[in-house]
Amino acid sequence: MRFLAFLFGIVVGVGGAVAYMVFTPPADAVTPSKLPPSAPLTVTFGEPLITGLLQRGSLRIPGASVPPDSLRAEIGDGVLTVRATVDIAGRSSHAKAVVRPVLTRGTLRVEVVEGTLGVLPVPALQQLLDEQVNPRLRTVFAGLPATVTGVALDRERGLSVSAEIDLSRLPGG
Repeated sequence: MRFLAFLFGIVVGVGGAVAYMVFTPPADAVTPSKLPPSAPLTVTFGEPLITGLLQRGSLRIPGASVPPDSLRAEIGDGVLTVRATVDIAGRSSHAKAVVRPVLTRGTLRVEVVEGTLGVLPVPALQQLLDEQVNPRLRTVFAGLPATVTGVALDRERGLSVSAEIDLSRLPGG
């Protein structure tokens, strides 16, 4: 009788171990979970990139010329300072514009905080931003059901533009 109980114990033990291995997923298996309706996406432009984009654009100021390599962007907390050397009638002077990025109907815009010499007008900076930064943002978000939700500037990260992606409208799903 003891032998039968011993044999029964072995059969039940082996059967339990086999059942455990068959019905328990491996530790590295992915368990499906419900996706949230939207996911965040953030694009960051650092100071060297913003300076490079400004230098590649053409800043048009009536009656003045701005050598592209004189344009410099400096990122502070909440503001962007653009410095340039401006030639007016053969005289060179330094100009500075301090601007704050704002989001208007999903488009990045700037509002002036301070300007020196009045030489770097906001429309010229806005036009430069429109020509250099906004098309790159559109390229990043191309094909994505994105809604731009915010813009921020800080000294360490740079210019950050955030968007929400509607996961239910992603192509290929």
